[in-house]
Amino acid sequence: MFANFLSYGIPETVALAVVAVLGYLFGRRQPTQENTSASDDIQRATAIALELESIAGELRTDLAFHRTQVENFKKQLRVAATSSEQDAWAQLRSEAEAILGPTLELAGQLSSAYDKIRQQSQSLSHYTTSRIDPLTGLSNGRALEEQLEIMLSRRSPRDRESVCSVAMLTVAEVHTERAPDSPAPLASLAQAVSRQLRGSDFAARYGSDELVVVMPKTPLSGACVFGRRFRATSEVQLGMQVCCGVAEAQPGETARSLLARADAALYSARASKPGAQYLHNGSAIRSDTAAPLPCRPPAPDGEDPANSKEEAAACEASTR
Repeated sequence: MFANFLSYGIPETVALAVVAVLGYLFGRRQPTQENTSASDDIQRATAIALELESIAGELRTDLAFHRTQVENFKKQLRVAATSSEQDAWAQLRSEAEAILGPTLELAGQLSSAYDKIRQQSQSLSHYTTSRIDPLTGLSNGRALEEQLEIMLSRRSPRDRESVCSVAMLTVAEVHTERAPDSPAPLASLAQAVSRQLRGSDFAARYGSDELVVVMPKTPLSGACVFGRRFRATSEVQLGMQVCCGVAEAQPGETARSLLARADAALYSARASKPGAQYLHNGSAIRSDTAAPLPCRPPAPDGEDPANSKEEAAACEASTR
């Protein structure tokens, strides 16, 4: 196996680390996973290792450059503090202007690196059974709460980029006759959910019959759009009526609190009628009375699921 890793051109130290990790993780795999091709596993693990190595290298370079600029600014600050000359303060202002742009750029780079690392951690989680639900192939409740806590810890009330919403889904009714060897309804629903995810989204099984979709950088109105579209997709393509509860994270909220609010909205939807959608806006639960939207491909990564200005405006109004 070690020679196979080297054949992909990755450094020897990285290859040794990946072999050790795979040895541990594969030792924990379930019998149902034994049919997976070892060659495919090696290629996927190698790609993950290379991506993580690339992210780390980029961060080292960016942080080293930024540290040099910070040191120059501190040096100029010391000069200005011991000088009464206007030229020294003018130079300090100039240094501050020079460092502001790169600082803001670094913040964006760190945010992008965080998203990439989180996506790679999701890929790594599929090599271990402790965070994967065997029925759906999605992450389980443990992994869901871990991911949510990390996302919510980064949330800033002043930064709309850090907004996060969740949609909780469950099968309400199945209208089509299913073959004896067809997947369970929840497994079929999980496959449909996976096809609708953006790169930054995260899906998991939660409880006995619920799925949760976590949507970073998505307000409550965008989560409502996702729910409306997915309900329409499920009815047309799967012959299922799906109930949905949506909620947006509030400042200082924990993962369990956010999931509890989405669960309360879902409970209201199930009590209402098959295929209903309810939302929790932080203070109350209300019905989303808008009709399900036509089926569309998932929005590009980082974009709100509301693909048009008219759609976004209508959804924003419905959540007030």
